[in-house]
Amino acid sequence: MESQLLSIQYLKQQPRWDFRYFDPKYLEVEKILHEGKYPLEPLENFTRQIQNFGAYSLCNLLQWIEDDNAIPYLKVTNLKEDGIDWSEVLKITPEVHEQLPKSKVYPGDILYSMAGTIGLAVLAPEDLGECNSNQAIAKIRLKSKTLSPDYLVTFLNSRLGRYQSERIANGQTVLNINLGEIGKLLVPIPPRSLQTQIAQVMQEAYGEQQKKLEQAKQAYQEISEYVLKELGINFTTSQRSCSALVPISVLKGGRFDFEAVVTLQDISSQFVEHKATLLREIVQQINERVTPSEESPDEMVNYIGLANIQSNTGELINFHPVQGKEILSSSPKFEKGHLLFGRMRPYLNKVWSAEYDGVCSGEILVLKPNKNKVDTLLLQTLLLSKLTLAQIVPLQSGSSLPRVSASDVLSVKLPIPKNLNKQKEISDEIEKRRLEVKRLRTEAEAVVAISKAQVERMILGEETVG
Repeated sequence: MESQLLSIQYLKQQPRWDFRYFDPKYLEVEKILHEGKYPLEPLENFTRQIQNFGAYSLCNLLQWIEDDNAIPYLKVTNLKEDGIDWSEVLKITPEVHEQLPKSKVYPGDILYSMAGTIGLAVLAPEDLGECNSNQAIAKIRLKSKTLSPDYLVTFLNSRLGRYQSERIANGQTVLNINLGEIGKLLVPIPPRSLQTQIAQVMQEAYGEQQKKLEQAKQAYQEISEYVLKELGINFTTSQRSCSALVPISVLKGGRFDFEAVVTLQDISSQFVEHKATLLREIVQQINERVTPSEESPDEMVNYIGLANIQSNTGELINFHPVQGKEILSSSPKFEKGHLLFGRMRPYLNKVWSAEYDGVCSGEILVLKPNKNKVDTLLLQTLLLSKLTLAQIVPLQSGSSLPRVSASDVLSVKLPIPKNLNKQKEISDEIEKRRLEVKRLRTEAEAVVAISKAQVERMILGEETVG
C-alpha cells in the first residue's frame, strides 16, 4: 500500500486503524460521497430489520434433495447483480424449511452478501414463493418509502456501495461482515423520482446484457451442433421400449440397470462415420493430490471449485486465487491442458480446459488428454455436448447430491476421428466460433460497465436524465 498522511483528528473518528481500512481506493470513495449533491444517511435510518440465518448449530438439519416440493436454499454463489441464478440452487425439505424461521426469504427482501463476494445485493422478486438463505446472506427490510428498494440495490452494487462494504469487512484471508455493521453504510438520498430513474438505467443495462448473453449461449449450442454434424451424428432422443435384449458381453463388468443399458445402446447406434471410442482410451485420469494448507499455506493457489465452471460453456467464472491455508482438504492437482470434469450433479454439464496449473475440488475428475489421439478442444466440446449428457446423466446415483463415478465417466463413448488433421480442422472452426462468443460476452460486460459509470454520476448529482 502506498504511504499517506492522515490527520490525528480524522483517525480518532474512525472505528479501525488497520492499513486495509485506509486503502486509497476506499478513501477516494469516502471523499466523493461526501462531496456529492445529495444528503448522506446511514442505512439503518431506513430499515426495520437487518437479519440473517445466524444459527450455525442448525446447519446439521440441512439435507439436500431433488424434489418438486423442495424449498430453495440460497447461497452467496446464487446471487448475481441482475438477480438470483436459480440454475444451481440447492433445496431442502419443507419440514426443515419450517424449522428455520430466520432463514426464510420473503418477496421484497434485499439479499446482501456478507462473505465471499462482499456487498453484493439482490432484490427478492415478488413471485419468489417459499425460499431460504444461509448465514452468509443478510436480509435487509426497509421501513421507509423515502428509500426505494430498487435504488438501494443499485447503489449497493455500484462502486460507491461495494467499496464501503469491502472497507468494513473483517478477516485476513476470507473477508466477512458483521451483521451490525451493515446499517452504518452511508447512502446518498436523491429525490424518489431520481432514485427510480437510476434503478431503471441499470435494469435496462441488465436486460441488454441478458440479450447478449442469450446470443452467446445460442452460439455455444451451435458449436456443439456443428461438431456432431461434422462427425456424422444426427442426435435425437430415442423412444425407449419397456424391455431390451442385450448380449451378456455388453453387461459383463458394467451396469445392469435398464437406464444405463438402453442409453448405451441408443448412443452407440448413432456412431456412423466414426468408430465409438471409450474416453479411457484417449485420456488418463490424474489422481495426484496435495494439501495446500500444509504444503503451501502462505502461497497463492489456483483453486477451482464446481462453482467456478460455468454450465454448458466450460468457461471459468467468479475465479480468483486464494491462499493455500484456505484449502483445508486434500485436493486433486491439475496442470495446464488438463480437462476438469464435474462429476457431482453431472446434469449441470461442467467441463473446463485448464489454462494454468492448480488444484480443484474433489468433486472434479482431472483428465489428461492423449494429444497423439485427440485434440483437447474437440474433446472438451464433445464432453460438453448432449451426446455425453445422454450417457452420463442416467448413470448418476444419490438422491440429494447425485454423482457419477470416475469409471462411468471413463466409459463414455465418443466418435473421435482417427485422422488428427480432421480433428484439427474441426477444432479450428470451434476456436473461430468461440471468438465470436467471446465478443458477445465482452459486449455484454461493456453495456453494464458503461451504465454503472452513468449511475455513479447520477447518484453523486453530476448527471441527470431528461
